[in-house]
Amino acid sequence: MVVTLERSVGELLEKFPDIVEVFEKHNVFVEDECDQVLDFPLEECETLCRIADLNQLVADLNEHLRSKIKA
Repeated sequence: MVVTLERSVGELLEKFPDIVEVFEKHNVFVEDECDQVLDFPLEECETLCRIADLNQLVADLNEHLRSKIKA
């Protein structure tokens, strides 16, 4: 799977629960502060969840998934 701006936060968390760590590194605490956006695509969460650098978040999410595949 490749993370894109069109992917929903909920879809990512459902398939890869540990990916929440990446969100937290970006100061996005989905389960505590942004749970209302679970069905929204990432691109719509930038303002709601105060994501400082959406492109970097997507890059880090993809890197996290790649590292899981290699392991």
